[in-house]
Amino acid sequence: CIIEYVGRLACMCGTTAERERARDYLNWLLAQRLGPVSVDILDRDDVTCVEIPKDSVGFITGYRGESLRRIEEQSGSFLFTNGADGTDRSKEE
Repeated sequence: CIIEYVGRLACMCGTTAERERARDYLNWLLAQRLGPVSVDILDRDDVTCVEIPKDSVGFITGYRGESLRRIEEQSGSFLFTNGADGTDRSKEE
């Protein structure tokens, strides 16, 4: 999917599935501005979950998320920590 921003408008181009994923990613990004984000990843084939020790999360994210943004830029991916307390919320019922 291609996302182009025109002012405050995000325009998405791609297949229906690609646009749906892009919309999800954008919503997750916007939700991060308000607090921790939890995502149900059980049925997603576009997500890789990497377990990070709780005491290393600050090192990985960096000051105000700068390290995560740098990794995103270098890898062409979207990264965030799942949940408020470092627990994997994708397995909760």
